Amino acid sequence: MAIIKPFRAVRYSDTLLKNAEGLVAPPYDVISEEMKEHFYDLSPYNIVRLILGKEFSDDGDDDNRYTRARDFISLWLKKGILVSDEADSVYGYSQTFTAPSGDSVTRRGFIALVQLSPWGEGGIFPHERTDPKPKSDRLMLIRTTGYWLSFIFSLYSDETGQSNRLIKRVVDDRELARYKDGEGIEHVLTICQDREVHGSLIEALADKEIFVADGHHRYETALAMKDEIGVEGKKADALNYAMMYFCPMEGEGIVIMPSHRVVTLPDEFDSAGFIEKVGRYFKVEEIPSGEGASKFLSSVEGMSKGSFGCCLNGGEYFIFTLLDNGSVKEFFPSSMIDLLRDIDVTILRSAVIEGIMGIEDPEIAYTKDGNDAIEMTADGKRAAFLINPTRMEDVKAVSLAGERMPQKSTYFYPKVSSGLLLYRLFD
Repeated sequence: MAIIKPFRAVRYSDTLLKNAEGLVAPPYDVISEEMKEHFYDLSPYNIVRLILGKEFSDDGDDDNRYTRARDFISLWLKKGILVSDEADSVYGYSQTFTAPSGDSVTRRGFIALVQLSPWGEGGIFPHERTDPKPKSDRLMLIRTTGYWLSFIFSLYSDETGQSNRLIKRVVDDRELARYKDGEGIEHVLTICQDREVHGSLIEALADKEIFVADGHHRYETALAMKDEIGVEGKKADALNYAMMYFCPMEGEGIVIMPSHRVVTLPDEFDSAGFIEKVGRYFKVEEIPSGEGASKFLSSVEGMSKGSFGCCLNGGEYFIFTLLDNGSVKEFFPSSMIDLLRDIDVTILRSAVIEGIMGIEDPEIAYTKDGNDAIEMTADGKRAAFLINPTRMEDVKAVSLAGERMPQKSTYFYPKVSSGLLLYRLFD
């Protein structure tokens, strides 16, 4: 069902890639202002200058972070900082890291182009909702630079392991970069220009359903860019495709971390009244503040399905456990299917945040770190909700049902690096 093909990436030169750790960065949507400064300081050629450049008070239509990204690309190409591969290629990408179990595991996959089609029509499926603001930002970046600057991370099911042999050939081919990031994760990028391998990969994925793990905004931006410019003329072929990283979901290293929510509270929020109301629908266990955050976090790790940890005022800890699914049915839209009503992130969003708390358009920050979530509640203006990780089987089931979970329902770990490969759309 997925139509893929090799391509000629624009990338950092072989010489620069010997020190790739100074050139790459995480995806733009997890880069804080502090992190941005760090990546700026690492190298004058760090990818952050392209994907999330600095903004200045005197920025205008002719000089802004989008035009500066365009100019950086032009300059770096002239100086040989960026080069284009001379033959169609598929790129191997592996990440070796410590899983939550404590084991060292390696996630392996390959990067190629995928033909764009509306969600579900070409075998490519989303699993969570998106926000229009990041899409407009990414669209402006592509429109101005003419480049895809990051690839989309996707998964596909391959229970027979048919594609593993091919992935091994790609990741064992010529090495372009090997580096460790700030978390100690080892990344390896390789290049494969073997046409036989290319053809076999195209055939292996032809009947596969592709599930976007990270990059929903990027995929929807690609569709918007295609619609905006059209599919006529020399730009047609490039605009019909997006860069995508493909991994078998049965492979080693497919890890989903929890995506905890920190919700900004309304000025009139009554924490005692909130806990009392929660008790009508959930069993409420209060953890004595004297036992500290460690006891709370330990309790969260052992939570059953339909349970949430809640922290208020930086030190009031609770575990909510749903009494039964029927007790919160009043908070779900009548059009919502049972599958979604049974997923933790949906229960939290619809029943707790929008329903019990009454916040219709919540301002939510997301983090995989429970301690960070707790610290964000210290000023009393926010509540932290710690959740179990979304299960891979739920991601697949929701996707195939044509439904979507709330935003940031999953945190696939580790994040893929930005800056390894660029894809030229138009000049």
